Amino acid sequence: MVSRGSYTDEVVHTAVICHEMQLSEHLLKAMQVFAMFMEMTREEIEFLQEPGKDTPLDGLLRCFTETTRITCVIEEFDQSNREICQSLLDSCIALEKLHEGLYPKIHQGVHADPPTYQAGDLDTEFPATDNIFGPAYRFSSLDDARLHMFFWLSLSFFYPVFYKCQILVMESQPGFVPTVLQGKRWQSDEHRLSELYAYKVARSFPYCGQKGMGTCGLYYGLQCTIQISRTCPHVRNWEGFVWATAFLNTLRN
Repeated sequence: MVSRGSYTDEVVHTAVICHEMQLSEHLLKAMQVFAMFMEMTREEIEFLQEPGKDTPLDGLLRCFTETTRITCVIEEFDQSNREICQSLLDSCIALEKLHEGLYPKIHQGVHADPPTYQAGDLDTEFPATDNIFGPAYRFSSLDDARLHMFFWLSLSFFYPVFYKCQILVMESQPGFVPTVLQGKRWQSDEHRLSELYAYKVARSFPYCGQKGMGTCGLYYGLQCTIQISRTCPHVRNWEGFVWATAFLNTLRN
């Protein structure tokens, strides 16, 4: 189990692998964060580094890594450079397709959402989501829940970056004149998709709070609640924000 203020042996081992591969600092950070989120063993990490692997874990690693890379470039480059802006947008389009191709591998070859529980059918220690985010999802196992949760978490992180790149391309065009209405529309689209996937993550929590799940479910929820508590205020979903606070209080008790 990964503790909150320290790195586990698995994460340290990931850093060693990255150093040996001479990856950039940004990719190293992404792999460390991914390893903490996914609680990967050394064997899993080594497996992901082998060439030709195409597992859901491998796909999630690439998604988190690429989102991190694009975000870091946005923070560092000259945003008036149209070629770089377009290159970043092209990378985002490719990353969206990567996500689209990854989900069927996670969810039994289909694009549909997991089945859900009826209200009151699930005996869980976590706060109910039915009236705030939607009915709780039903998974085949905790590992299945883990893959779904971090896939949706990845998309919740990704879409604000995607829309930022679209705006940069638009603003880098000669003669571009920004308007208040246009800015609001872009921001609305960005928040709408980030919100959608954050809520899917929240609907996964009750499954992880069942008796017998141990502390694994608590840990997954802790990492994801941070993104939910960031997303809800942007869309003025104060009930969702209060729910996230209640969830954190559950972890304290």
